[in-house]
Amino acid sequence: MENNNFDGSIPDWLGEFEHLQSLILGVNMFSRFIPTNLGNLSSLITLVVASNALSGIVFERNFDKLSKLKGLSIHSYSLLIFDFDSHWVPPF
Repeated sequence: MENNNFDGSIPDWLGEFEHLQSLILGVNMFSRFIPTNLGNLSSLITLVVASNALSGIVFERNFDKLSKLKGLSIHSYSLLIFDFDSHWVPPF
């Protein structure tokens, strides 16, 4: 779903696709926050949310169950705040 001019929030329902292995949402116009339920995608290998206008806080729980994650691209044209404990070890 990359480079399609999608806008608004990243849909929460994407977090229900527990067998999804690749979620590429880059180069769109998504705004607001990264849904925490994307952290439920335990089969995810690749997550790309780069080149959007995302803002808000990114929490550890965004990544809690992503133990198979190999590729992560996350940056925004807006302000993202990463709120991680300094002792947190990502599961991937």
